[in-house]
Amino acid sequence: MLTQTVPRQYFHTNSLRSFIEHLLVLMSILASGSLYYTSYSNPFLLLYFSICMGALLLLKKFNLSKYYFLYALISICFLLLHPILLGNLDIPNIYFGYSIRIACFLIVISILGHHNFSLTYLRLMLFICSFNLILYISNVYLFQYSQSLPSLLPDLRTWDDFTFKNYIFYFAPTGIDGNNAVPYSSFIRNTGLFWEGGAYQYFLNLALILSLYIKKNPIFSFPNWIFVISILTTFSTTGYLIMVIVLASIVMGKSSKRMFFVKTLIIIPLILSVLFSPVIFNKLFDTDSREYVGSTQRRILDTVVDYSIIKDYPALGIGLGNQEIWQSYSDQLSGGTSSSNGLTNYLAKIGLLGFLITLYPFMWFRLKDKMNQMILLCSIFSILAQNIVLSPIFLLSMSLLNQKRFSKPLRL
Repeated sequence: MLTQTVPRQYFHTNSLRSFIEHLLVLMSILASGSLYYTSYSNPFLLLYFSICMGALLLLKKFNLSKYYFLYALISICFLLLHPILLGNLDIPNIYFGYSIRIACFLIVISILGHHNFSLTYLRLMLFICSFNLILYISNVYLFQYSQSLPSLLPDLRTWDDFTFKNYIFYFAPTGIDGNNAVPYSSFIRNTGLFWEGGAYQYFLNLALILSLYIKKNPIFSFPNWIFVISILTTFSTTGYLIMVIVLASIVMGKSSKRMFFVKTLIIIPLILSVLFSPVIFNKLFDTDSREYVGSTQRRILDTVVDYSIIKDYPALGIGLGNQEIWQSYSDQLSGGTSSSNGLTNYLAKIGLLGFLITLYPFMWFRLKDKMNQMILLCSIFSILAQNIVLSPIFLLSMSLLNQKRFSKPLRL
C-alpha cells in the first residue's frame, strides 16, 4: 500500500506546483503591460500580488536569493521615498505599483528559478501564440469569420481609451470608445495580448531566444516557426530587426559546412527581404513616408523631450507619473502627449540615482555569452521603443543575464 500511495502523493504535489508555476508566469506576462492589465490596472496588480503570496504559502520549497532580496528591499525603499524626496505626494500610487512588480519578480524567480522560468515561459508563449495566430488569421484574412463569434469578455482598453474586442488570445481593435472602427486589411498589426505590435514583439523575440538557446530547438522547429510568423504579423520595425539579428546569430554559429551552407541559402534571402521590406525601409530610410513621419520622427522628438528633462533634473528626475511637467516640456518642443522611448522617459522621471538603484543587478553579466548578448539586445531595442522598464517579464528576463548571483540563498 505504501508503494502505491507515495507516487500518488508525489504526483499530486508536482501537479499542484506545476499549475502554480505556470499561473505565476502567465500573470507575470499579463502584468507586463497586457490589455488585461491596462483595463483593470490596480485590481489586476493586486490579484497578481495575491497569487504570488498564495504561492509562497502553498509551495514551501523555494530558493530566496540573497542578492535579489537585497535588490528588492533597496529598490522598494527608494521607490517609496522618491515622491517624498521630490516633495510631491500627489503621485504615490504608481510607486506602489512598481514596488508590487518588484516584489512579485522576487517571489516568481525564487519559486521557479531561472531554468524553470525559461521553460515555463516558452511553453506558455507557444500556447498563447498558437491560438492567437488562429484568431488573427481568421479575423484578418478569412473574411472575419471569427467576428461572428460572440465575445466572451467585455471590451478592453488602453491607457488612452482605445478599445479592443476581446477574444481572450486575440484583441481586435474597434477604435476610440467603440467608434471609428479600424478597417480590416492585410496590414492590420497583430498586437497579441498587448496594446500594439511593438510591445508584443518583445515577448515573442524573448521566446524565440529562449527556444534557440535554452531549449536548443533546431532553427526550423515548429515552435520557432510559430514565433517567427507571429513576429512577422506584428509589422514592428523593432521586432523585425531583433528577429533578424537573433536568427543571423544562429546561422553564423557552429555547424557543419553542409548545414551552414543550407542555413545560409535559406536564411540570408529571408533576412534581406525583411530588412528591405516596407515595414523597416519606410520607417528608417524613407523620410517622406507617412511611417517615418508618424513613427520615427515622433520617437526622435520624444527622446529630445526626455533629454531636456534629464538635463534639468539629472539626479532624481521629475517623478514617476508626473505628466504635468513632462507635458510642459513637450508643448515647448511641439511634442506629443507621452514618450515612446521607455529608456529615456524612465531616466527623466526616476533620475540617474533612481535608475542605478532600481536596475543595478542587471548591469553586471558575461557579455561573451551569446544568449546574454541576444537577451540584452532584445531588451535594449525594445525599451527604446516601449515603456517596459520594471515590468515583471523585463526583470525576469534581465535576471537571466547573471544567474550565478542567484545561487547564494538567503538564510532566514
